[in-house]
Amino acid sequence: MTEAKASYDDDDLPSPLSVYGKTKYYGELIARTVPKHYVLRPVWMMGGGPKKDKKFINLIFKQIMNGARAINAVSDRVGTPTYTHDLAKNIEVLLLSGKYGVYNCSCRGTTTRYEVACEFVRLMGLSHAVRVNAVSSEFFHEKYFAPRPASERVLANRLTANGLNVMRHWKACLEEYSHEFKKESIYIEQAFGVGEAEEFAVPDARLRWNSGPRACGRFGSDPGASTRVRDSSQVIDELKF
Repeated sequence: MTEAKASYDDDDLPSPLSVYGKTKYYGELIARTVPKHYVLRPVWMMGGGPKKDKKFINLIFKQIMNGARAINAVSDRVGTPTYTHDLAKNIEVLLLSGKYGVYNCSCRGTTTRYEVACEFVRLMGLSHAVRVNAVSSEFFHEKYFAPRPASERVLANRLTANGLNVMRHWKACLEEYSHEFKKESIYIEQAFGVGEAEEFAVPDARLRWNSGPRACGRFGSDPGASTRVRDSSQVIDELKF
């Protein structure tokens, strides 16, 4: 973007800091040379499950599978996660709408990777066994040395204004996504061992975790999010009609 901001609208002009960011923006510029084009700008992707996800959620999960009792996550940079399932639904809605253009397309709400990590650990039923440490971005400077903005929060205002926004709150999406990882519960059980255990009933499996002190607090949800977000099938049906 032209200058650092707390959040970015669809009309903000990108000014990427890293080579990776520049390649994405150059691709966008090429796509926009086509008169009828769609350009979507998702950030902080999550999706694919344990076998395909190469992003933040699976990095946490792999640490847990390896028996990690503490996880470090950055707390001084904010962003907006994007769930691949919701993104796919919104792509369908856009294609049916015929409303071409550039769209920010991410989940609702703003967060940090630290909060995402805490919420994922909680959803996995491991808050008592795995501690999440809040660290600054400088902590990972040697490993992730490419420059990044302090905020990667994007606002999907154009989708909303056109009645096309079917993206849910990131917490609702993460809760749904966590079930894909709970299916791997037997491996986590082996990583933590079975001692004094607490049982959690989940689809296709039963989790048993070592009991211990709760290290990460619970975060409040957005109770109105599910009622405010339009169902994608409803929007799609309206567009088809």
